[in-house]
Amino acid sequence: MPIILPFLMIVVFESHGQESCEWGKYGENCKNDCSLNCFTNPDRNLKHCHKETGRCSEGCVPGWFDDLCDKACSKNCKGGACNYQNGICTNGCSGDYKGQFCNVAQGTSATPPREYSTYTSSAAPSESNTETTPDLAAILVPVFLILVVVLAVVVFLL
Repeated sequence: MPIILPFLMIVVFESHGQESCEWGKYGENCKNDCSLNCFTNPDRNLKHCHKETGRCSEGCVPGWFDDLCDKACSKNCKGGACNYQNGICTNGCSGDYKGQFCNVAQGTSATPPREYSTYTSSAAPSESNTETTPDLAAILVPVFLILVVVLAVVVFLL
């Protein structure tokens, strides 16, 4: 029995991966820092991001957008503000610009820059499209192994 418990712990942790990273870190062995443009959590005064992808959990600081908050809002957004998920200017455009990204000069019909072209809707992408789903095998294999070990121990003790 004493040998089974350490073996079981190794199997579960090796097949399931790391549980979490400290705030401000992500990636394999938590070696990467969350983006400097991730919004700081006011309760902890720290930045937080997804432990595997680095996606900013609290959104972006004003002037930045995308999952990693690594894309700057258009310089023509009024007040420099844009939606942190899709980059659409939230307060309208400054000067003589128009369009969702304030990248079209009045009197022209230019297309948006390539980096913005995937965002054609005024609605932000849904959370279900931006989150990664866990691999079912990574969850079920450790559970199955635990059940097998528990069953073997019960049978052995009877």
